[in-house]
Amino acid sequence: MRRHSKGFRFADEMVSIDVIISIVLGIISIGITLGVVFYGIITKGAATDTAGAVLLAGVLSGFTGLVFSLLTLKESVGSARSKRAAITICVISMVLVVLVFLCR
Repeated sequence: MRRHSKGFRFADEMVSIDVIISIVLGIISIGITLGVVFYGIITKGAATDTAGAVLLAGVLSGFTGLVFSLLTLKESVGSARSKRAAITICVISMVLVVLVFLCR
């Protein structure tokens, strides 16, 4: 038997660009949200208006990632696992934002 070393791939299906975009936006949103929460803890609740603007950017990032991840459900390109991961990350980011607004 002859082994072929060229063209070896670990994944059978390609990952959609929209999935990558939504995962990146979801991770950015989670990072921004946690950063603003820690900044609020460090300043003992006396955060500036800039922190609110940064949190708003995180909300927009997470919402945009959620829209992209929901749009990927209709596409045939990409694996179902990557699509579920993108939706999960974006939903986690939105839940964090909602918890921040509820616990203020």
